[in-house]
Amino acid sequence: MKRNFLIIGSLVIALIVISLIAFFPSNSNSKKESKPSTTQTTSSKEEEKTQESTELTQTLDMLEDFGNKWINYSSIYNRNQSVKELFTQQAIKDNSLNVDPHVEIRATGTITTISQSMTENNKFVLVGIEKTNNNPTKIFLEIEIEEENNQPLISKLTVSYARGAY
Repeated sequence: MKRNFLIIGSLVIALIVISLIAFFPSNSNSKKESKPSTTQTTSSKEEEKTQESTELTQTLDMLEDFGNKWINYSSIYNRNQSVKELFTQQAIKDNSLNVDPHVEIRATGTITTISQSMTENNKFVLVGIEKTNNNPTKIFLEIEIEEENNQPLISKLTVSYARGAY
């Protein structure tokens, strides 16, 4: 029985690794960036970089806030209510954030990593540890972002868990 548990645990970890590899493919075949036209002024280039940097900072701040709320909660419904303002209306429906599942479980945890896809700038993975019933579990939150009214919002969320076999 212990052998079966180890095999199942290894398969779960392998699936997560494969999923992450598919999510963050190698950059070797990616298209080279085209050079900006020479008519673009240095000032406008700097403004673009500043705007992109500000947008990324805003997105990362939102993702950190989301991740901390997602893994620190007193009930599933309270968790969902605390994060739903960070979702698009469609994603609220897709993730049933307005439905009370009547699950009174508590969790605490920390987000340890936020990574952005190398090929798709609107895709991120948050990695953390969530502890429920004194059992720590590694959590992976795969997220797609859309801009609405100049605000980054979550348009897609996929949650995966991994437990160590030993």
